[in-house]
Amino acid sequence: LPYLMIGIPIAAVFYALIPFAQTLWLMLIFIVIMNFAMSVFRSPVIALMPDLTPPKLRSKANGVINFMGGVGAILTFLIGSKLYDVNQALPFVLFSILMVLVLILFIFRLREPQKPVPDEKINILSVIRDVFTARDKSVLNVLFAIFFWFFGYSAIEAFFTLYGKEFLLVPESEAAMSLTFFSLTFVLFSIPSGFIATSIGRRKTIIGGICGLIIIFAVLIFMRQLLIIRILLFIGGIFWAMININSYPMVVEKAGENIGAYTGLYYFFSTIPAILSPVIVGFLMEHVGYMMLFISGMVSFILALFFMLRVKENA
Repeated sequence: LPYLMIGIPIAAVFYALIPFAQTLWLMLIFIVIMNFAMSVFRSPVIALMPDLTPPKLRSKANGVINFMGGVGAILTFLIGSKLYDVNQALPFVLFSILMVLVLILFIFRLREPQKPVPDEKINILSVIRDVFTARDKSVLNVLFAIFFWFFGYSAIEAFFTLYGKEFLLVPESEAAMSLTFFSLTFVLFSIPSGFIATSIGRRKTIIGGICGLIIIFAVLIFMRQLLIIRILLFIGGIFWAMININSYPMVVEKAGENIGAYTGLYYFFSTIPAILSPVIVGFLMEHVGYMMLFISGMVSFILALFFMLRVKENA
């Protein structure tokens, strides 16, 4: 909770200031400070889920979290666009106020579990060392799998509109709309994927999702008809939910008292590829061809499958 009490107000203030920036550099400063403040509370607030939830229910709980996040994103686009038409600063200011109200709700309604004080403070470097040197490499293999499937997904998310315009020769709006089919089924299937993992296990659920997306991306390499591409993306969102909903609970399964540190590792291994992927795949698309978008996606998920197959069954 202290991380939330520090990070949320700072993020809210600088988010509200973005539309009032008079220069590009000032706007960038506001965005950087906002993102830094959000990084202060993002991992701790997500780490509350496994703190408050029994291990067997964490996939279901993570499904609920992602479903609520998806609903929030949809409402933001629907309501925020209307508010923006009234006044360009209005959605920024109102959503900032909403963030502070959520913090107040957390402070008065959330009862964070009290944990015994450890004999020595947790050292993030020691946690990282333990992950890399442990005899059971399951957590490390899951983290590498996370890296590669986010590498493949991030490039597709970043470049699909450009791919549609330049390679499929469809209007940008049509290409952008096509990717919403992927996001829609991800949101709709987020909770069911948690139930599937509870029934057959997280590892099998994730491997099934990876295999499904490898097939989807392999077909998309050669597909040119927009309707069929949308159908494939619609199905692909289901497989992405099977993967994404269950990966975080797998990481924290072996965290013990280090849930916060392991949550930070999860976001590190999922954020770094989102930075690297557009640069690398964008270079390949420019110099090799636009087909590299889904080729790189397929190869990335094959590498993710390689690491997931090295994870022990009970992880």
